[in-house]
Amino acid sequence: MSLVSLRSGAAALLMLAAAGLAASAANGDTTPNEARGLAADLVWLQGGGELRGAVLEASAEGDLLVAVRRDWLKAESPRLYEREAEREKERSHEVDEQLLTRLDEWIALREEDRSLFAAISAERRRCRERLDGKARAAEPPEFCLIELPADDVRRVQRQTPDRRRLAVFAWRERLKNVETSSATKLVADAKAKSADWATVEADLSDRLPPLPQSDAEWRRRVALWEYVFREPCDLQGTGEVFVRTDSAAERPDVAALIAPIFQSTLKSQLADLLEPGLGAAPQPSRWRETAVRMAEQAEVLACRVTRLETNIERLSGQVATEFLVREDAASRQWTTLWKEERMIDPSQVTQKRVDALRDDPQVKQLLTTLAGFGVEGQLDQALRFGAAVEIAQQESAAAFQAYRDRYTRDLRTPPLRTAEMP
Repeated sequence: MSLVSLRSGAAALLMLAAAGLAASAANGDTTPNEARGLAADLVWLQGGGELRGAVLEASAEGDLLVAVRRDWLKAESPRLYEREAEREKERSHEVDEQLLTRLDEWIALREEDRSLFAAISAERRRCRERLDGKARAAEPPEFCLIELPADDVRRVQRQTPDRRRLAVFAWRERLKNVETSSATKLVADAKAKSADWATVEADLSDRLPPLPQSDAEWRRRVALWEYVFREPCDLQGTGEVFVRTDSAAERPDVAALIAPIFQSTLKSQLADLLEPGLGAAPQPSRWRETAVRMAEQAEVLACRVTRLETNIERLSGQVATEFLVREDAASRQWTTLWKEERMIDPSQVTQKRVDALRDDPQVKQLLTTLAGFGVEGQLDQALRFGAAVEIAQQESAAAFQAYRDRYTRDLRTPPLRTAEMP
C-alpha cells in the first residue's frame, strides 16, 4: 500500500522530533498499558513524542497514514500543526492539478452523455476556481492527515475494532477528550448520547482533507460516478440466475418471493410417491462470474448485485448486496467496493404489512393459480416471509444509496477503499 509524498513529510517530522516538538505528554511517553486503555490509536515517534488519532493505512513496510484531530494537534504541538497545515495546502494544490488533468481526459470521452458530462463539468469548474484562487474560502477539515514513513515510527498501538468504532462514534458526535479518555469513560459518554451507539454506522470520511489518488483509486471512482450519472446496472437474483432490474425496479416481485414456499409444499406431497433422498447435491454458487459476464455485456464499469440467499424450509436467509467495479478495460478483474448482508427475519414483520401483501395483484394471481393444491394453510407464513425479504432488500438499497451519495459529492474525497481494505 503506497502512501503519498512520504519523503517530504518525513523530513519535517524528523526535524520536529529532533527538536522535541512532536506532540507528547508533559510527563513523558504514554506507557503501552496506558495506551491499551484508550479508544484512540497511538503512535510513538522516533526521537520522542506521540500522536493520537486513527491509523487509516499501514503498509507492509510499516508506513502509516494517521488522522489526527486538528484542534488536538494544534493544542499539543503548535509548531508541528503549522508544518502540517502548510503541507496540507501544498497537497491540496497537487490534488487539484492532478484532478484537472484527469477531468479533461474524462470529459473528452463522455461529451455525448449529458447527465455525466454536466456532473463532471461542474467538478472541473470548481477545480479550476480553487486553482485560480477564486473559490470561496472554506473551513479546514476537522482532521489532519499525517504521513509517517516506517523510519519515523517507534511503536504503534492500534486498538481493537470495537474500540476504534467507539472512538469514531465519539469524534462523530463531538464528545470531549476522545484522545485522552479511557475506553470505559467513552462508553459511558457514548451511551448517554445514544443507547444503540455500537450499531450506529459512524463515519469520519467527510471530515478528512483530500489526498492525491492512485490510478487504481481514480478508476474506481470513475466507475462509481458513471454508475450514478451515466448508466446504472443493477442485478438481482438467486443462485446463479440474475435479471437486470436497475433503478426502476427496487421493489422485488413478491409473488416470486413466496412461490418457493408453496413449491416446497407441493414437492413434499409428491415425495410420498418417490424414494426419499433423491436429487443432486447442491453445488457451490458461481454467481460472481455470472454477474460480471452480464455487466461486461452491458458495457458498464460497475454493477450492483443483490442476491437472495434463502432457506425456504426454515423460512430464513439473507439479502446480500455487493457493488462491483471493473479495474481496467484490458482485464476481466472486478473488485468489490461495497458490500453488506441483511438477515431475513419474518418475526419482525407486522400483520399490517402481511395484509398489504395479501392485496398485492401479483400475489392474488399466484393464489388463484395454486387454488386446490392444499397450500392455503401456508398463506400467512409465506406472505410474512415475502414481506421480510422485501424489508431486507429495501434496507440494503437505502444503505447503498447513502454510500453512493457520500462518494459523489466531491471527486477528491473521501478516500475510496475497496471492501477488502481494513
